[in-house]
Amino acid sequence: MSTAPITIVIADDHAVVRQGLRLLLEAEDDLAVVGETSDIAQTSALLRECLPAVVLLDLHMGRELSLSALFKLRSASPSTAVVILTMEDDPAFVAPAWNAGAAGYVLK
Repeated sequence: MSTAPITIVIADDHAVVRQGLRLLLEAEDDLAVVGETSDIAQTSALLRECLPAVVLLDLHMGRELSLSALFKLRSASPSTAVVILTMEDDPAFVAPAWNAGAAGYVLK
């Protein structure tokens, strides 16, 4: 019995990171990347369009801290789980991510 794959949007301002993540994720039968974005505005629009199960959201998109846009992104697709993806291992970012509604916090 086959089940529908978990749909994912990758939101990171570095193309090489997005491409690498796509390759890793799509190697799994039960995962499907349905889109990639490089900024918050694109991410919001794509979430409304695709309604993915998960968005992998870079903590820093350019100069913008993505946590400040988390409410807007969660409003665009309330059922989408937000997983923060970051190089930032400072624990001071974890609590604000949870408080803003993130479902996970993963180091790159």
